[in-house]
Amino acid sequence: MSFPPLWEGQTKWKAKTRDGDLYSYNSEKLTDNDKNAINQFNSNFELQKRFDTSKFSAPLYMVLHNGKNLYTQPIYILVNENSFSAATVFTSAFKGLPNVKIVGKTTDGSSGNSRKFHLKNSNIRDKVSTMLSFQRNGKTLDGNGTIQKL
Repeated sequence: MSFPPLWEGQTKWKAKTRDGDLYSYNSEKLTDNDKNAINQFNSNFELQKRFDTSKFSAPLYMVLHNGKNLYTQPIYILVNENSFSAATVFTSAFKGLPNVKIVGKTTDGSSGNSRKFHLKNSNIRDKVSTMLSFQRNGKTLDGNGTIQKL
């Protein structure tokens, strides 16, 4: 069993990006097959929430590839409301694959890349997300989470 490259998600940044597996569409790291997968996905992708695009970067993409030893047995990912950040992104990436079942409760939904800030006058310290991540269904990860199947 073989699948074409799978477009996992789209991210827009508020702040400087870090190295990782997110690339601009014109990155030399993306192959023609990767771009075809992105184009195919984008042809039916519709955001469910509008936002001010001037406050974010151009879209960055993550494309997943299958290897030579594709695991075809059932996979169960256990999640709950305490699953957030990378756990939410991980769950969203695998949701919808034919042998994957998401079990538990909807994830927290935070997609992160948080940055710390400090308000000097009040001495309040906190962290805020600096990216906006979208799931395949057009919803943001933040505020929605990944919904379980079982």
